[in-house]
Amino acid sequence: MPTTRKLRITNYFDSSKRNPRPDTTLYQDDEIVDVFDATGRCIGRIEEGIWKWKYKAKEICKSVQNIKPVRRK
Repeated sequence: MPTTRKLRITNYFDSSKRNPRPDTTLYQDDEIVDVFDATGRCIGRIEEGIWKWKYKAKEICKSVQNIKPVRRK
């Protein structure tokens, strides 16, 4: 059964001009990892060890709920 996890890329802000290309070697083939930018907006998914960016793979972020931004004091 696949497990779902979340990955936040803290030094990236959503942009269609720059693909963040996260390292997919850290994840197993049965893992699904929703990937978010620094603001908590969905930018793609790692599924079956393959990076799927929302600007190339349409509908990837449609069912994913954005996460709350982290506020540092």
